Amino acid sequence: MIYETFLPDRVREDLQQMARAIPTIGFEAYHHDAIYVYQPNAVTHRHLERAGMTAREVPIADIPLPWSKVILQQDYETLLHTQRYLLERWGEHYEVIFSNRVLLELTRKGSSKGGMVQYLARRLGIDAQHIYCVGDNQNDIPMLAVSAIPFAPANCAPEVKQWGARILGTCEELRGTDCGYPGSYLRVNMCAARRSSGGRRVLSCFLYPVVHCVDGRPSTEGPPSPRPAAGRNRAVRPGAPAHPPSGRPEYPARRRP
Repeated sequence: MIYETFLPDRVREDLQQMARAIPTIGFEAYHHDAIYVYQPNAVTHRHLERAGMTAREVPIADIPLPWSKVILQQDYETLLHTQRYLLERWGEHYEVIFSNRVLLELTRKGSSKGGMVQYLARRLGIDAQHIYCVGDNQNDIPMLAVSAIPFAPANCAPEVKQWGARILGTCEELRGTDCGYPGSYLRVNMCAARRSSGGRRVLSCFLYPVVHCVDGRPSTEGPPSPRPAAGRNRAVRPGAPAHPPSGRPEYPARRRP
């Protein structure tokens, strides 16, 4: 564990009010290494199964504090309504951003992937011009915003393309093609510090399947497995962008190299 932030304690009361207003919503709440679920639906079950995690279903009032993050789950239109509802009422307390069309993440105001990348860069002594990130969805945009060159796969979310990431091939096209290697490894939310050929320290952050290469050649072994995130948000982004009255998030501006 490098860094962890927590939602304000008011989150439990706020989400009880939200649940009364939007009765079909379900969510996962992350409390240290435990996951609690409220009104789990098909999205919840698929997400937990895919991640290989288990959860305990309890009423919102009985979920212990603190929570590192919440993942709200329902169809896209319901989640859009939920995002507006939360930001219009409590936008000064929370980040509310999609990780895909059926998962809406709720974190403490100022917590994002971009903040974690900046924190790691400072800790490792890496200059901003040597940070390179790859992301495919809306919650990756704060991370892409601090990248010297922000990359995204061709099948990324439309918001990422509109924001201005440099587009690569699709995840499927990229898988197994780098270095001519027929296999790939899934590296999610993983940052790797290395030295470039010129001796500079470089921070690379990957959010989609990549091939692990050493000295331009595929490694015979996969990259070291990071400790499972267990849903924890490790990002602290200072100066989080303000939310406009519309209740939609305002993404960090694209930084041109």
